[in-house]
Amino acid sequence: MEFDKYSKDYRDHVRQSLAVAKADSDLILKIKADTFVSLFQKYLRSEKPSDSSVLDVGCGVGLMDAYWTPTFKKVTGIDISPDSLTTARQ
Repeated sequence: MEFDKYSKDYRDHVRQSLAVAKADSDLILKIKADTFVSLFQKYLRSEKPSDSSVLDVGCGVGLMDAYWTPTFKKVTGIDISPDSLTTARQ
């Protein structure tokens, strides 16, 4: 699949896909982020999120950054789509 073609309007594609199920894409991202933080705290009890870094593998255009940046010390994303990474950096 060629992901670069979605890099500029990825969020719109996600919203359209979820609209069929009458789901709110921002709410789903928040639930995903909160679940990740909960699992992090459950399994890494000795680590505090504010002292920890996160690697977002397959970060796409960086939609999770807005949710993870206030919680974790550092958020780094990697992706196979150069165009998506450019969008994520912005």
